[in-house]
Amino acid sequence: MFRRTTALALLFSAGLTLPVIADEAGKTHWRVFIGDHASGKITALDLDQPEKRWSFDVEGPARIYAFGDGQGIAAVQGDKNRVDFLKTGVVIESHGDHSDIEVSEPAKLPTALTGGYPVHVVEHSGLLAVNFDKDGRAALADV
Repeated sequence: MFRRTTALALLFSAGLTLPVIADEAGKTHWRVFIGDHASGKITALDLDQPEKRWSFDVEGPARIYAFGDGQGIAAVQGDKNRVDFLKTGVVIESHGDHSDIEVSEPAKLPTALTGGYPVHVVEHSGLLAVNFDKDGRAALADV
C-alpha cells in the first residue's frame, strides 16, 4: 500500500502520468498511463515490458484521473468539452485474507460525457460525478 500512496503522490505533483499498481501475494503489476498534451493521446505501458504499449486517441490534451480502485481512467479534456473513459486492464478482487489480480489489455470505453468545460471528477459509491464549470451542471457516469 505504501507504493500506491507514494505513486499517487507523485502523480499529483507531475500531473501527466498515472500509475496503476496491483499486488497479489508477491505478484506486482505496474501499468502507467501518460497524457500527451501535444498530440491528444493517452499512452499506456507496462513497466516490466516498456516495449509493450497501447495508444488511445482523445480529442485534445487530457488530465487523467483513476477511479474504481485503479480499474478505470477518466480523461478530462476541458478545452474540448469532453470526458472519455478507459479501462486500465488491471483488476484487483479482494477476498478479505487475500486479493486476486487479473491483468488484461487496456481499452478505451465507448462512454463519453460532453459539456461546457469539465473540470472536477469525484467518485462515490461506484459512480463518477463530473462537474461542467461553464454549464453549471454535473453529470453522473456509471462506468
